[in-house]
Amino acid sequence: MNTIIDKETKRALFLFGEERSITEEQGMLKIGAGEAQGEFFIGNPRAGKLTVVRGVEPPAEGWRPGKYFHTGKAWKADPKWVERPARPEKKVAAS
Repeated sequence: MNTIIDKETKRALFLFGEERSITEEQGMLKIGAGEAQGEFFIGNPRAGKLTVVRGVEPPAEGWRPGKYFHTGKAWKADPKWVERPARPEKKVAAS
């Protein structure tokens, strides 16, 4: 797996499988196409503040963006992280 972290805080923001390429293009991170998803870009308003840590094992207790820090060698859970409540489902009116 590859994780994208904030260089200053070490907070892990994204986690992708090894099959997805991650490159920087014009100040954005380009995430290559995966098995079930096309490629997409992550806007990086803080160019140079994010970095990719490659070849990591996923955290043992379930991945959530911002739940963990990654030191470059190991995961560390954020003791202040709180699970967000699920979004309510939108009802679609019948036509």
